[in-house]
Amino acid sequence: MIVKQGHIGILGILLIFSFQINRVVAQPEFLPLHHLGTEEGLSSSSVTSIVQDQNSFMWIGTRKGLNRFDGYHFKTYRQDENKLENNALPDNLILALCIDNNNRLYVGSNSGLSFYDPTRDKLHSFKYDSLSCLHDLPIQARALQVDKNGSVYIASSNGIFCFDPQRNTVEHINNLGISVIDDVFLASDGRLWFGSANGLAVLNTETKEIERVVKGVNNENYSGTRIGKIMEDRSGNIWAASYAHGLFMVARNNKGEARLKNFRHDPNQPGSISENRLLSLVADKDNNIWVGAENDGIYCLDKNRQQFKHFLSAKSDPLVAQTYSGECLFIDSGDNLWIGTYANGVQIAPENGEAIVSYNKFKGGDLSNTNNMVNAFFELNDSTIAIATDGGGVNFMNKNTGFFTNLNSSNSDLPNDYVLSIIEDEDGNGWLATWGSGLVRYDGKSGVFTKFDTESSPIPDDNLFHVCPGNHSDLLIATFSAGVVRYFPKENKWEVFDAENSDLQANYVNVIRRADDESFFVGTNSGLVRYFPENNSFTNCSVTNEMETLSAAHIYDIFVESPTSVWVGSLSGLYHFNPKTGDVRTFTVNDGLPNNTVNGIIKDADGFLWFSTSDGLCRYNDNQNVFESYYSDDGLQSNEFRPRSVLVDSDNNLYFGGINGFSIIYPGKLKKNEHVPVVKLTELEIFNKVVYPNEPESPLERVISEVDEIKISEKRSVLTFHFSVLDYASPTKNQHAYMLEYFDKDWIYCGTRHQATYTNLDPGMYILRVKGANGDGVWNEEGIALRIIIVPPWWKSWWFILTLFVIFVCIFWFVNHMRVRSLEQQKQKLERAVASRTNQLAEINATKDKLFSVIAHDLRNPFNVILGYTDVLIEGYQKFDKKLMAEILENLKAAGDGAFALLENLMNWSRSQRGVIEFSPKSIVLDDFISVALYEIEAVAKKKGVVIENRIQDKSLDVYADYNMLLLIFRNLLTNAVKFSNPESSVYIVRGNSDDRFITLGIRDEGVGMEPDKMKYLFRTGKQETVPGTKGEKGSGLGLMLCKEFIEWHNGKIWVESSLGKGSVFWFTLPLNEKVFDHL
Repeated sequence: MIVKQGHIGILGILLIFSFQINRVVAQPEFLPLHHLGTEEGLSSSSVTSIVQDQNSFMWIGTRKGLNRFDGYHFKTYRQDENKLENNALPDNLILALCIDNNNRLYVGSNSGLSFYDPTRDKLHSFKYDSLSCLHDLPIQARALQVDKNGSVYIASSNGIFCFDPQRNTVEHINNLGISVIDDVFLASDGRLWFGSANGLAVLNTETKEIERVVKGVNNENYSGTRIGKIMEDRSGNIWAASYAHGLFMVARNNKGEARLKNFRHDPNQPGSISENRLLSLVADKDNNIWVGAENDGIYCLDKNRQQFKHFLSAKSDPLVAQTYSGECLFIDSGDNLWIGTYANGVQIAPENGEAIVSYNKFKGGDLSNTNNMVNAFFELNDSTIAIATDGGGVNFMNKNTGFFTNLNSSNSDLPNDYVLSIIEDEDGNGWLATWGSGLVRYDGKSGVFTKFDTESSPIPDDNLFHVCPGNHSDLLIATFSAGVVRYFPKENKWEVFDAENSDLQANYVNVIRRADDESFFVGTNSGLVRYFPENNSFTNCSVTNEMETLSAAHIYDIFVESPTSVWVGSLSGLYHFNPKTGDVRTFTVNDGLPNNTVNGIIKDADGFLWFSTSDGLCRYNDNQNVFESYYSDDGLQSNEFRPRSVLVDSDNNLYFGGINGFSIIYPGKLKKNEHVPVVKLTELEIFNKVVYPNEPESPLERVISEVDEIKISEKRSVLTFHFSVLDYASPTKNQHAYMLEYFDKDWIYCGTRHQATYTNLDPGMYILRVKGANGDGVWNEEGIALRIIIVPPWWKSWWFILTLFVIFVCIFWFVNHMRVRSLEQQKQKLERAVASRTNQLAEINATKDKLFSVIAHDLRNPFNVILGYTDVLIEGYQKFDKKLMAEILENLKAAGDGAFALLENLMNWSRSQRGVIEFSPKSIVLDDFISVALYEIEAVAKKKGVVIENRIQDKSLDVYADYNMLLLIFRNLLTNAVKFSNPESSVYIVRGNSDDRFITLGIRDEGVGMEPDKMKYLFRTGKQETVPGTKGEKGSGLGLMLCKEFIEWHNGKIWVESSLGKGSVFWFTLPLNEKVFDHL
């Protein structure tokens, strides 16, 4: 320690420093570790075993259950004490884990063996499986190994058990000479190594013979050494960690003989291990051997130098113990080192962890920095760095050992422990800018401290930010409120430049940096100023409109790269300034900076620029315009750094001071993480609730990471998929992207967010694709794919839609068929109508012809008679007697009556055809009506000697008919009957079969009758063939036509029954009353 001694110089300090270093055998180095504890979800802070399965999930055994870790979350599996069955752990004290070639996880606990079943996402305990050969077999599974055939070797407190899960058999190997076996390990040659309190031994798994390894390099006997952990390196050597005698290596000589070499603590041998009680070991990809010690961190054996490096935790949280017991070690697929500790959770050391080392204050005595607020650095020589702190004075660190020595106000004449800047001049004097004590000089020759404050010197401010060497042994000092002070130590001359006496634009000055042309750039809280010492002039570095932001910026640091390139860090971003042209380029978080507050700027030997900010550190490739950011998870002291607290030492190592210590970056050790990460789905939520395999209504038959397809009902429409990028170097920096094919148009890059939610997906098939990148941007472009089938309700299902389609097609076909049929029917109807109209036209033509025939023939006969008798009367009526005259007159009347009857029928028919005839039906007493009709026809009948007889007995019978039409019907039918009756015969009016609605009447004669072929045309217009009566009476046929038409007006019918030579009956029907007529 440096005591209060005014005449001990820096050289003396360094000599004492070197003396103390030589007394230390193996000074510890510090690993940047990511901590995982109970706060993050780990079931216990005491970790016993760690493995990684083939899906890249990490499995962590603890004293309080089993944990699966996906980089973001833990899932814990514990014993259910109230439900002891085979689908749970038999015990929460997990002692060992192993993975077989089929990715089956075996779990060894204090109460037996279990395995993880991904189908049900549960653990299967053999202890509670009544069908297993391990059922109720008391086995404390202390260690596990699986051979290539799937057999599990179990190190227990009762020897070794070999369990064959395929055959369900177990073999108990108990001829080992000791019961408690601490570890088993299957070597590449197939032999089984095991460790116990009797030392290290090997078992031939075929012959079951045991070979005990007892001889060391000088035939030392280690038979009483308890071996707790065994492994094989990449060269085939067997390594064993003991509980009291350090580390052992079994190597074979040229004769194939096994030789034992021991590594243990030796105070006379630099680089030896300093703790002999070892708990774990593992080999990395470079075949370095990592060893976990009890309460002493971990060691790494450099086999080329045969020396150990001792690593403590560099965890920046002062509440976390910096030393720990490495209970178990594991190297994952990304070459990251996992350290399972006792009572301190899991510590993860990234593969390039040694590239970033951080130091801070903790209970480490001389091995620690004395204050976590680091303001400045200065390299005194190739091995010593001076570190200015905010309240802890100045620390001196030996770069080779990490050993610290402190200089403060308690152990020296340093007047103030709040040091913001430190330099050494060409004479070996140290200059310290302090907060509250002004400028302090340390005389390198005498070891005397001299304070220059406002009371003892012309310096105008006791609060200083920065001190910068001038051009001629002078110093330039940045003050809090008094501008720039220039001090010439040899002349003890002071010059003060402020906003009042110079062109300096502000009195608050943060930093001063030298330019190549012996000028200086000055950073204030109001912009950038350039200072020219030869004439003590200041120039504001601003160009109208082009540098408004720079000229007003609160500047924290300046880095002069070249005469045309100056980098300026400020409260509001990063500026790149060209002093020659005045051009300025601004960088912010939008361009890749981790934060807009840039506190420090340096450049490494490889040409990369480094910027420390208030939220992380970044490296900038100016040629590619690419920023790479680093954070506390990468090993930095914290994410916040102090202004101007940067240094590049002579070995190109970079120093950055922050609020929680400082970080050293070794650029030569920095390498990109080229590990292509595995991407996995980890959880499925439906309506914000996690679903598990084989639950009611769960779409999962296995854990979601093991399935390729799921089917989900449309009604369960809120789906959240959780996924993980399984790279553990910097899990908080892993990147994610997803896309739902047939829904999303492109990839959705969601950064560090690792879930995707979809709502109201339409029924159908989708494919969820997820890809991811590690913290260095290496993408797994193939990613994963999950087929998602949204099952519609039955009324939206394909079969229902198909059925509807078929029905629709059928209906369409039926409608179309009916339409076609209707069209055909309409066509047929139209054709029938056309035919009917054609027939009607034909009938009209026939009627016309008939009328012409009537007019030309039937009317001609009576008129011929009339004309003939008229000529006779004109020529000789004087000669006729009364009898002849009477006869002539009678014949003239008969001819006139015939012509009149014909004309009346023609008029009635014409009126009927034109629809102008009046139809007025009413109730008529039939008997009275027949009497009227008989009176009108009586003269014609008597003349021919025909008697007409009414044989209807019911005299009160009524019919409902038009009186005039009915009279015409009776007159024509009776006249027709008389016409075709033989003289002296009879005509009868008769009643036929009737009902309660219609009456059937008939006119029967005893005349000549008709042939059948003439009967069918009897009532068709134009088709009648007129036949003379029995006495040569002529007819037109119009009478029957009118009868048919008028009867149909009454909704009745007319027909004829006739036998040739026997007579005819004309039957017709009439309604009986008005109601029947209206109903019809």
